[in-house]
Amino acid sequence: MPKNRLTAERRIELAREYLRGETSYERIAKKYGVDSSTAKETVAIYESQGEEAFLRKSNKILPLCYLCYSLL
Repeated sequence: MPKNRLTAERRIELAREYLRGETSYERIAKKYGVDSSTAKETVAIYESQGEEAFLRKSNKILPLCYLCYSLL
């Protein structure tokens, strides 16, 4: 599937929609035009950092591995 860049708003929408529990990663990925791994990562970032992760001015989203090390 070709890469599709999601806006911050669309990433938040994707995560919220998945977390409502009404769909699978595969279905939501198809709906938003991304790979299921991108959908999983988006949801994981939303869960760990909140929507602020997508709204930061620098637009830098901390990778999950960075968060794991920062908790040690």
